[in-house]
Amino acid sequence: MTEQEFINKQKEILENIPDEFHGWLSWRAYENGHAYGYGEVLCCLSNLIDGLKELIESFRQNILKNK
Repeated sequence: MTEQEFINKQKEILENIPDEFHGWLSWRAYENGHAYGYGEVLCCLSNLIDGLKELIESFRQNILKNK
């Protein structure tokens, strides 16, 4: 996988996540997986997002409800 392919895939994975989370998620995934290559970083990123998706959606609903 080239660097540009990695960047494109990372953007795709993060597209439904609020921008405020992108930096930390990308950094954490890199820290957890960079020793094993781009594919592992993307796998780590996907795992982090899978764990947060439900929480982020619940947070969004609470914000909308409280406006």
